Amino acid sequence: MSQPVLNRTLVLTAFEFVRPKIEAALAELKQGSSLVLVVSAIETINPRDGRSFEESCYLIHEFGDPSKNDDPIRDIALSKTEISVRTGKATRDVRPQELLAGETLKIGSVVVTGVVVGASGTKGVIDEMISGWVAYAIQMYCELEVAAMRDREANFVGE
Repeated sequence: MSQPVLNRTLVLTAFEFVRPKIEAALAELKQGSSLVLVVSAIETINPRDGRSFEESCYLIHEFGDPSKNDDPIRDIALSKTEISVRTGKATRDVRPQELLAGETLKIGSVVVTGVVVGASGTKGVIDEMISGWVAYAIQMYCELEVAAMRDREANFVGE
């Protein structure tokens, strides 16, 4: 059975493309020693199919040791991402009435053409920037994959 264009392998490839820039930015901005990054997609692209939210994510990556952070940054990153998966909006754009009990109040996730990335561990605007880098890298790799399929004269995804 063929896999969709957006899949774990593609996400990992895109992440590795931007990972050195993320590490350099964290060092240069002196934003602490830890960050958690979560990659998912809106539910029409990535249905849970009975899995927990965490199990349905394409990637959860920890830079440094999140347990040394004063805040529960893994839980916050997961919450930011889950809010954006549910609403289809970056956390910056979520209205107060859209928040559910137990969800984070912090910003730091983005939605780019259905790809959802959230991060936690730095200032919200930096979490958001890093999330954007990853989301746009994923979008680029999706576009390149589809272009390669067209070059092979495929009629359907996965041919």
